[in-house]
Amino acid sequence: MPTGYTDKIKDGITFEQFIMSCARAFGALIEMRDDPTDAKIPDEFKPSDYYIKELEKANAELVNFTHLSKLEIQEKANEEYKQAMIEYRRRKQENIDLFNAYNSMLVQVENWNPPSSDHIELKNFMISQIRESIKFDCYEPDMPAPKTGETWAVEKLESIVWDIEYYTKENEEEIERINGRNKWVRQLRESINITTGKEDQTITTNNYKEV
Repeated sequence: MPTGYTDKIKDGITFEQFIMSCARAFGALIEMRDDPTDAKIPDEFKPSDYYIKELEKANAELVNFTHLSKLEIQEKANEEYKQAMIEYRRRKQENIDLFNAYNSMLVQVENWNPPSSDHIELKNFMISQIRESIKFDCYEPDMPAPKTGETWAVEKLESIVWDIEYYTKENEEEIERINGRNKWVRQLRESINITTGKEDQTITTNNYKEV
């Protein structure tokens, strides 16, 4: 019985087509495994710009932070507290509504008379599921506390520095992953050319540099 990889052999696909199709099931090309079988494998992959963009945002935030006056810092601390209280009230009401919905269903289940002894375990299961959900979902959220400008500034700076370090590290690892994938594909193409007797037409992969 042919698989998704061998089905095209009967149609006369080449060795190169077969090996590149099967290569989608392995590390460097695994992200292409769900693509159409005729989707072209690129000569080289490029790093995602996500981490670079986030790093740029964090650096810009650091610059803005260093230019804040004491008054502006306190205003931002007050605004953050105001928004935190809005979110606290929203979550608290959401949990109350959820508890009422759970409890309403629980009352109905508890008042239900199973039609036979074989249905008793079903009732018990339903009750246990609702009670477990109430236990884990219907909690009292922590009320936020106001912060002084000094406290807010210390925590904000720590957060920005953490973001910069994190996105720098992730970007370096992303580049390393992409260079590794490109090397794997390049070596594969070179080996196919040797096996099939083709002239070396492989494209030299660029090594991306960290920013």
